[in-house]
Amino acid sequence: MSTLVHARSTVLPHWARHVAWFAFAAGVAFLVPFLGVSVLDLQHDLYYLVYFAATALLLAGYVRAEDVDVRRIASHAWPWSLGLGVVVGLAEIGSVLGRDATEHPGGAYFAFEILWRGVTYGAVDALLLSALPGLVAYGILRGRIEGVVGKLRFTALALPLVLLITATYHLGYPQFRADGVGQPEIGNTIMSVPMLATANPIARLWRTPRCTRPQSCTATKRTSSFRPRRRRSSEEPDQAPARCASLSGLRTVRIATTRPSAISSS
Repeated sequence: MSTLVHARSTVLPHWARHVAWFAFAAGVAFLVPFLGVSVLDLQHDLYYLVYFAATALLLAGYVRAEDVDVRRIASHAWPWSLGLGVVVGLAEIGSVLGRDATEHPGGAYFAFEILWRGVTYGAVDALLLSALPGLVAYGILRGRIEGVVGKLRFTALALPLVLLITATYHLGYPQFRADGVGQPEIGNTIMSVPMLATANPIARLWRTPRCTRPQSCTATKRTSSFRPRRRRSSEEPDQAPARCASLSGLRTVRIATTRPSAISSS
């Protein structure tokens, strides 16, 4: 094993290996939604499973190949990262609770959606769109992030990576290829502030789950142009897109609502 690692390290410089990993991750981040949503039109829960598995394998491969000390990185300035994460999370909750509720399922499936789309989806998004760029920046700097200068170097590297992978990931969805990625860029940058301010790549995970409000968690169940779509039967009324904000501020989800004309004609 040591011989293999040594041989690999002579092919690419240290920084180039981390950049190559990031480029590969950005490609995966685009292809998963592009293939899963735009090409295959997977059922939404199946798509999330594919997305979660792909992200987990990607992160595990990077951590193992580059011998990333996750425990050491997570312990860096953790009180500050935790405090900032709570502040950003509370602001996020307030934003969601100020919006109108949306239709949602009931019973056991509702509880499943809360855990699946809320807790799990929020954590996976945080890992891919913030933690991974932070880990890459940390690796390129070889962990030299102490002091003001170190944190500035970290932010100067991590922020462009966050913006790049956020844009690449969202361009995999048809809505953002049409509407642009400005809103996701702003939202994820705000959510990445704890990481950027403390130079702790894991700090993004201290924020609240994506779906503090259950209705927001299941708003995408009837989306017409964003994320996996629920197939409509021919008997359903004509539908038009309406907007429903997701918790993290990363995206605005289009959910299907009945047109006024359809209601008046019934």
